[in-house]
Amino acid sequence: MLGALPQAFSELFCICRASCSANTSFFFVAFNLFKLRLLNLRYAAQGKE
Repeated sequence: MLGALPQAFSELFCICRASCSANTSFFFVAFNLFKLRLLNLRYAAQGKE
């Protein structure tokens, strides 16, 4: 779980940087995808314990 967090946050940074040059609706879509990814990481971590 902890090893995957930096990658997830770097992806979020890329999404934020890309959304600055794109429209706002793209940012909301990307942010929702990022939240889903965090939930998947959390469930995966619970499954490994």
